[in-house]
Amino acid sequence: MNSIWCVTCGLGPARAQLPPTLAQANPIEVTVNTTGQFLSSLAAFLPNLLGAIAILIIGWLVALIVAAVVQGLLKRTDFDNRIAAWAGGGRGAENRIPIEKWIGTAVFWLIMAFVLVAFFNALQLTAVSAPHPENTWAQTLTVSELKKMWEPVAQGKITNWNQIRPDFPDRPLKLYGAGTDSGTYDYFAEVITGGSDLRPDFPSSEDDDVLVQGVASDPNALGFFGFSYFERNQDKLKAVAVQDDIQAQANQAVAPSREAVENATYVPLSRPLFIYVNGRASQQNVNLRDFVTFYMVNAQQIVESVNYIPMPGDAYEIGAVHLYKGEYGTAYEGKPQPYLTIKEVLQKEQSL
Repeated sequence: MNSIWCVTCGLGPARAQLPPTLAQANPIEVTVNTTGQFLSSLAAFLPNLLGAIAILIIGWLVALIVAAVVQGLLKRTDFDNRIAAWAGGGRGAENRIPIEKWIGTAVFWLIMAFVLVAFFNALQLTAVSAPHPENTWAQTLTVSELKKMWEPVAQGKITNWNQIRPDFPDRPLKLYGAGTDSGTYDYFAEVITGGSDLRPDFPSSEDDDVLVQGVASDPNALGFFGFSYFERNQDKLKAVAVQDDIQAQANQAVAPSREAVENATYVPLSRPLFIYVNGRASQQNVNLRDFVTFYMVNAQQIVESVNYIPMPGDAYEIGAVHLYKGEYGTAYEGKPQPYLTIKEVLQKEQSL
């Protein structure tokens, strides 16, 4: 499903806040089996792989033995000769059809067919052994339901979809999301669970492309990552509309979109990103000041080029004024405020 980006923190007296780079949504995608970090995923998959190989080897040996036994039994009886004579139309012994060999081969491959099914089941390759239909039940989720899934006390207890909502199917719930070193993790934990941590029993990665690959493979799963990654992979992913039933900000679920981010209706899973500059250094260091000025002039175009959502031009103009005057502060008062609209942010910025 996809990543949020960290909310602004409070500033010290020597730091100037510059305008948000963008407003980034955090759509929740339904589908999974994320690869997570490569080594941890490999370690998790290794027992399945070894078990599947053992099944394949043992099954192959059993098939060989049973096929040989069947051929031996047929040779000791006259049954294979009768079939060969019937099938060969009374041919001589030298032209007789090797019925026992044919039957032995058929027995071998019949057993191997079951072995291969067991092999793929042991690998847990859903697409091969037990294809699932598309997830049709998780069209919307509330913030309370997300909290029930992700809060630390859910570890080992909330493991099925029907534990989230009674009319959801009795199927395993698999969660995937950002790694603990990312601001995405921190923000999601704060606005969804009200704390600083999520349940630890889910594969995680700081690489959103890794999460996209995983989320696209299993309809039993849900994850979170950046909206731009969802936009580029809409043919593989399904976004879940979210209803904020905690703050009662919306009476219906809202799907992630650029418009929903800009008008602050996709809450609480959207927020702005900022850059921070040392205020004193920006007044004294010409190179730093030129760099920040370049950022102010070009940020909107650059943000669009990487499929993020830029702030209005006014935001960059206000930031440039603050930088020029050496004014310091934050419109966010040192804590996440997902219910502030862009207009409200700009009004607070102007009053700093």
